[in-house]
Amino acid sequence: MHEPDSNGRDTPVMILTCAASPPDRLPSALREARGLVAPEHVVVIDGMVASAADVRANFDARRARLHSKWPPTDAEIAAYETHRRAWRRLVDGPWREALVVEDDFRVRHAALVRACLANAAALLADGRDMVKLFDYPRRAAREKAILVDVAGIPLVKWRHPRAGMVAYLISRAGAGRLLARRRFFRVVDEDIKYFWELGLDIWSLPVSAIVDASHELGGSTIDEERKSVRRRTPLRTLHGTALSVHRKLVNAVEFGRAVRAARRRHRRYGTVPADLAAAWVRADDGTS
Repeated sequence: MHEPDSNGRDTPVMILTCAASPPDRLPSALREARGLVAPEHVVVIDGMVASAADVRANFDARRARLHSKWPPTDAEIAAYETHRRAWRRLVDGPWREALVVEDDFRVRHAALVRACLANAAALLADGRDMVKLFDYPRRAAREKAILVDVAGIPLVKWRHPRAGMVAYLISRAGAGRLLARRRFFRVVDEDIKYFWELGLDIWSLPVSAIVDASHELGGSTIDEERKSVRRRTPLRTLHGTALSVHRKLVNAVEFGRAVRAARRRHRRYGTVPADLAAAWVRADDGTS
């Protein structure tokens, strides 16, 4: 079970960091990454900082006012630019895929993460652009999803993708699709929810094999600025509701298309219980 890809390619772990990150983060991230792959396969991406003079060079403020409930802060814009640097490194580099992690990540289920790295090419086959190893908790315990098994690893395609870009496998093609938007106008977590705008095929592990450990590593570098500028008003609430309704309607249509494609491939579709992958993780990793 979980044999490495036969072609022997090594999937790098790309760590996203920046000069504004708390000092404990990068050393922690390097320790975690080196527990997964050899040191030569760890790539550190030195990202954008909010104070940079060109932080808004690729940001479209006009479209942000139209398409975002909350206009992104400079810190959120810098975070998006940092992810873009990793995508560009993947597109320009020798790899076909990469595991991209933010510098506050912590491995929760090591065997599962190693299995994903060993089988990255298979997980990102059949047009899959991204497999998220971290998701924020689902609001609905039995939300509809498509379930597939790839190399003994369960994957789900949720009807409504969740935010959270702490850790994800991404293909070179997926990185190219994300970079096709030259000027962005949402935070990176929100853009993933609008996967259909860029033709992205996004999947997740049913449980988070990697978690966000920012609370142990100096706290969030974004939340403080975000809270200081977000002021709830009736108009802002109405605008946000309209955006959410539109997104969910389009998501429903796109999910229907994905279900029909899955049925043509004789894959199983249905609601996914929360313990679907938990049992797999316990058996394979010795943890719960």
